Amino acid sequence: MIPATMRTIREFCLRRDGQSLIEACLVIFLISLIFTGIYQVSRIYIAKELLANAANRSARAESVGFNHFMATKAAKVAVIPSSGQLNNREFNGFDPIIDNAAHSMSPGQLWSFAVHSTPTSTQAEFEKARIPSYLESRDNWQAQHILDYSDWNKITVHSSPSMSDNPYDTTPIHMQITQKYELTTPLHRAFSATDEIDLKGESYIENHYQLYLEKL
Repeated sequence: MIPATMRTIREFCLRRDGQSLIEACLVIFLISLIFTGIYQVSRIYIAKELLANAANRSARAESVGFNHFMATKAAKVAVIPSSGQLNNREFNGFDPIIDNAAHSMSPGQLWSFAVHSTPTSTQAEFEKARIPSYLESRDNWQAQHILDYSDWNKITVHSSPSMSDNPYDTTPIHMQITQKYELTTPLHRAFSATDEIDLKGESYIENHYQLYLEKL
């Protein structure tokens, strides 16, 4: 028989163990929520920087005489990192170098190969190889069959270039790009009332294409 005093101490310890477990779960949940929020905010910041760069690139395209379709393509290429997955996905993810190495090397050799090699992505190289063909496309139908990302339809490109006949008019081109950015991280509803937020990038650049060529 366990004395009453020992039973009391044991019950108290068991209650403390349960309380500690609950407290640990609450702390872990709060820490996870904080890190998730930081991760989502960092992704939003990167997306805004990409839009600012896209606005600058498309404004430069129009400032040297390219039409709005070409400027739109330049903007979309600039925001590929925040545009979701490739829709016309023809690449199956097979990497012959890594696959052959995995079958022909010992674990030690494979580890040495991984440490001393430069990380590459065959999928990224596949998509990068299509960018020049995409920029050379003549219409939307041809462009969509070369490159088309899931979030490109959420991007809007608007410009207000100076159409003055004065070749020395320095009125700047105002390029504005908006994107409905989807929040995809877990628990994002804890700090956002919606699943999408509106992001905007702007750029002003001198309009000088009249100096050396006609607008195409």
